[in-house]
Amino acid sequence: MPSSPLLAGSHRGGLPLHIDMNPMVPGGVWRSHATRLTDHLRSAGELDGLTDERWYQAIRETPRHVFVPGYYTRDVHHHPSRWYLQEPSDPVSTADWLATVYSPNALVTALSTNAEPGNPAPVSASTAPDQAIRMLHALCITDQMRILEVGTGTGYVTALLAHRLGADHVTSIDIDPDLTDQARNHLATLGLTPTLSSGDGTRGALEDAPFDRILAACTLDSIPSSWITQTRPGALVLTHLRNLAGTGTPLLLRHRSGGILDGRFLAWPAIDIPVRRPVREIRRRYCSAVGNGRARTTPVDPTELHRGTPLSLLTQLHLPKGTTHHVRLDANTAPASYFTAPDGSWAEVTHNADHRGRRDAREAGPTALICAIENAWNEWGHLHCPQWTDFGITATLERTSVWHGHPASERTWSLT
Repeated sequence: MPSSPLLAGSHRGGLPLHIDMNPMVPGGVWRSHATRLTDHLRSAGELDGLTDERWYQAIRETPRHVFVPGYYTRDVHHHPSRWYLQEPSDPVSTADWLATVYSPNALVTALSTNAEPGNPAPVSASTAPDQAIRMLHALCITDQMRILEVGTGTGYVTALLAHRLGADHVTSIDIDPDLTDQARNHLATLGLTPTLSSGDGTRGALEDAPFDRILAACTLDSIPSSWITQTRPGALVLTHLRNLAGTGTPLLLRHRSGGILDGRFLAWPAIDIPVRRPVREIRRRYCSAVGNGRARTTPVDPTELHRGTPLSLLTQLHLPKGTTHHVRLDANTAPASYFTAPDGSWAEVTHNADHRGRRDAREAGPTALICAIENAWNEWGHLHCPQWTDFGITATLERTSVWHGHPASERTWSLT
């Protein structure tokens, strides 16, 4: 399939890299692909609990290719990495494109530069069909419900919702007006006219509230208070909470009496698409410490933060809010995890252990980051390495808390 390489850091005018092509595909062709996709989802076994046949019908009757006229693939073996735009241009590439579009995969459809200089990041993707159906099924959607979708993206999940509920019961919001316009056009070609708007989804959509369900297939740092005030008692909210590893773990919350959202994390794969917000200037104080910092050793294995366990969440809760984390090579060209706090403090822990199982570490600045990481590590052990479903969230208008075991547990941490 012909592709256009995009060097890391390349973008057009600072806006996401959009795809404007929308090739025509005969109905019989795409329907055969959609039917095979539906059959695959049925046989995969991952959706055994799905009892609402209408979601399978929505997948079978929604032309996903309308919402994914092209997609990006990444060559991670090239340095710097490259993104390639894959789009149909002849019969062979069109066949490849259709096979990929009607696969059970998430497909990146828009890029933009992120906080790391010269590193484009996905800002929009077509949700994997199995993930979409899993989320919609978990929300227990029934006729006449009003739903708010945060993050319209391509509009594919919006179309599934409109197919199931009717367009007049669906409100979808996206921060990027270009994406909103594209999604609106794609939906209109199918005769679907849900309420679409451009804005910050964390503020909800007051003019269309109250909602029975909120679906946010993106990662958040906390639970917006507007989602409490704009949902009815008994409403369900499905979102993803960002952890220190940079991924978002799915979370299903219920609106309780008294203006409370609470619920547990779900044992599903994490995602890594962050919620997109208005561009703001960010300033960070850097500590005056220079040189190699304070040297020490630690028993903590920082690679555990990337294994998809709640350790990444516990560590985040023990570190100062706003601490960032990434992997880089240390002075000896060995892999190491690097942490920076908003006050400029930093810490580095190597990934390779010595014969005692300890790792070299360095830190500088007013905050003892390694001590905080060790506290999280010890608590993780005391809790006997719990699973995601052992943790939950309680959100009120004043604060969001993480708890272990049950909402009234003594093991509770403030998220905001």
